[in-house]
Amino acid sequence: MQRPIPLRVRLLGELQLVGVDGKALALPASRKTRALLGYLIATGQVHRRERLCNLFWDGPDDPRAELRWSLSKIRALLGDGSRARLVADRERVGIELGDALVDHAVVRSLAASSVSAATTKVLTETVALFGGEFLDGLDLPLCYRYQEWCIAEREAMSQLRFRVLAALIARLEDVPTDALPYAYAFVAADPLSEAGHAAVVRLLGKMGRTNDALVHYERAHRIFEAELGAPPGEELKAARQVLRPSPIAGARAAPSGAARGTPDDAPRPAASGPMVGRDAERTSIDRLVGMAADGGPDVILVTGEPGIGKSHMLGYFSERMAAAGGRAFTARAFEAETARSYGIWIDLLRSVQRQRPRNGLPSLLGPLLPELGGGEGGIGDRTQLFDAIVDVFHGLAADAPVGIALDDVQWIDDASASLLHYVARRTEAAPVLSSPAQRVLEKSKTISRYHGCCARSSAMAD
Repeated sequence: MQRPIPLRVRLLGELQLVGVDGKALALPASRKTRALLGYLIATGQVHRRERLCNLFWDGPDDPRAELRWSLSKIRALLGDGSRARLVADRERVGIELGDALVDHAVVRSLAASSVSAATTKVLTETVALFGGEFLDGLDLPLCYRYQEWCIAEREAMSQLRFRVLAALIARLEDVPTDALPYAYAFVAADPLSEAGHAAVVRLLGKMGRTNDALVHYERAHRIFEAELGAPPGEELKAARQVLRPSPIAGARAAPSGAARGTPDDAPRPAASGPMVGRDAERTSIDRLVGMAADGGPDVILVTGEPGIGKSHMLGYFSERMAAAGGRAFTARAFEAETARSYGIWIDLLRSVQRQRPRNGLPSLLGPLLPELGGGEGGIGDRTQLFDAIVDVFHGLAADAPVGIALDDVQWIDDASASLLHYVARRTEAAPVLSSPAQRVLEKSKTISRYHGCCARSSAMAD
């Protein structure tokens, strides 16, 4: 007999309780009640009612009555098939969680032992639990005792997260493609961390991505001067000094899995392994790719749960584009690089540059690709930049149909989403077919705005 799924509690991020049926429980509307629930779960202790009143209702009203009301909401919540229960008598209150899985407790257990002694697998699983700030959105500034406790806990969790990230970066230093996402996550969490920026520069250099490393160094330099009024310290300068210049402008090692193209003289991409039970989707892709040359639908939206085969479908899309005499360029977004503006497009354009070196790319793209020159002033006229990118794909499509396959677009930034919409709209009449893939379980406000442009095209769910 299969063991029932336990209650899962998320405290690192917005408070969430997922019941034994796999559905998120509807939390009380009162912020103070939710804060009380988070406090009882995080502390894992039984508290005197008087203490809870002092923490949350230290005022002229009847604090005990307020506490009773909040506890009634919590009791009703936990009684809804969660296998946890509120334990309360006239003097004390606590929550018995049973076999519930609490992210905060897992992270705390690591802090109680030793980060250095933990296995890499444990560290990787732990860092994945940090979905946001501790009890995000449950600040109570007027309840200063609770607020001070919450701030202290957030600081403790933040410091532990940095320790785990630093440990992963150090352990994976010899495998820079694996270490880089953790370095980017470090910088995203603390943009003023010199150690984090130095790690990014150092790892990019080890991967042969010298231009990217130089761009990141310059960006970090500007951040430190703007925010701290001082240039970077010795650690970041040392990472910069060991970079070796690329022998040819724009040449660098291709990032593993980040961007690939299908040049005329290269093997055509093939979807790895058999695709079972995907006949309808493959038929749709075959039909839409066939229509692309005649200016047919311009977008194929691939959605699905993690691991269900979205990347596989993009591989099939690229294969069919090549079989139809066209070419496909692919790029992928990463959760750890969400702070990297236009990141997915930079990878995509560099794949175009590598596979079509004779055509070259216009200097107008210099703000995104410093190796082209002309980007010293940063991104000025965004419309001019967007039009230059559209012109690139129009030029490629003049010879043969072009496919743009973008994986994991739930992680792209606002600017990348705007550009995706713009390219899809401006290439409607050209044989350019875009195929973004997104996890349906990830709620992305950024990419959700893009879905509207797919209404006239073909949306396909994995």
